Amino acid sequence: MQCEYYQLDQCRSCTWLDLELETQHERKAEQVQEILPMIPAQAWLPMAYGPEAGFRAKAKMVVTGSWKDPQLGILNPDHSGQDLSQCPLYPKQMQELFPLLKTFIRLLRIPPYDVSRRSGELKMIHVWISPDNEFMVRWVLRSPKFLSQIKSKLPLLLAQVPALKVVSVNLLPEHVALTEGAEEIILTPQEHLPMRFAEQTLFLRPGGFFQTNLFVTPELYRQAAAWTADLEACRAVDLFCGVGGFALWLARPSWQVRGIEISEPAVAAAKMAVAVGLQRGTLPQDASLEFFAADASEVFALVGDWDPQVAVVNPPRRGIGPETVAWLAGSGVKRLIYSSCNPRSLAKDLSQLTDYEVSAARIFDLFPHTSHAEVMVKLERK
Repeated sequence: MQCEYYQLDQCRSCTWLDLELETQHERKAEQVQEILPMIPAQAWLPMAYGPEAGFRAKAKMVVTGSWKDPQLGILNPDHSGQDLSQCPLYPKQMQELFPLLKTFIRLLRIPPYDVSRRSGELKMIHVWISPDNEFMVRWVLRSPKFLSQIKSKLPLLLAQVPALKVVSVNLLPEHVALTEGAEEIILTPQEHLPMRFAEQTLFLRPGGFFQTNLFVTPELYRQAAAWTADLEACRAVDLFCGVGGFALWLARPSWQVRGIEISEPAVAAAKMAVAVGLQRGTLPQDASLEFFAADASEVFALVGDWDPQVAVVNPPRRGIGPETVAWLAGSGVKRLIYSSCNPRSLAKDLSQLTDYEVSAARIFDLFPHTSHAEVMVKLERK
């Protein structure tokens, strides 16, 4: 992949860009397998990967410069900005949107936030693009000072960008190294961006988590479905289920699936996906698919008496933790599918899941040109 920003030493986020993609895959596989020596060599399936450019569904752009000449990109160590609006990781449609957002900033005369001076208003712009090339845009502001102006001028932007479906303002008043604050104000009638894949449609709300690779993400769900295709009449639980991806792909006749997630908006989005799936026929009409918003202290009460035979876990970087390990050990879960964004925490958890053994494993290259690896393993109770 050719990148002018990289060649000019303006951005080095893609630390492996000098390597051919095949070499990247070989090195990534070697590193992951070195971290996970407990997984037998014969268990590894071929790596799942997609295009090396134009794959990112999400852009979190720091806004710098001035309202007359706004820059969308990253913050340099000296707090100056580097514009990355033509980064080749972003799809062409997203690259074409950024200049229109800059024009909107100039129209409203919103001053970008100056980190050194702790002044200004517009901190970041978050952009999501769907597989259908529709957009969601979040304006991360220091205060509601420009909220009324954004509301009044928003019809102009929506008319110029018909594919822009969801717009919100996020308030982040503190001077902290965060990308968003707690308060979200949605400005459009539509609150969710549909993420339509071949099998199912998922729904993303401002601030919600979703994998950023448009092409490899559905392969995660398809692999989980393939790893459970031989089972009949099962109860399955999807822990840390987010907007319901794994749970929806597992749903099939004679199966009962429960998804559990701490975020209530994510659970609401998952329930919306179920309703749409039933309406469009991508889910069986007799699908038994339920979602619950619960924190860690409530999870085991929700699934304990229900006694699932299959569990999918997709935890944050820290892993599933000792409580979940202990619950799995005493549960009736015979097959466990563990999707991990951190091979090191996965290694720690696998060393403690002594009641299970790995029967299959696969790397998913969600972030080409970096050392990051998503790993999913299938475990069977011994």
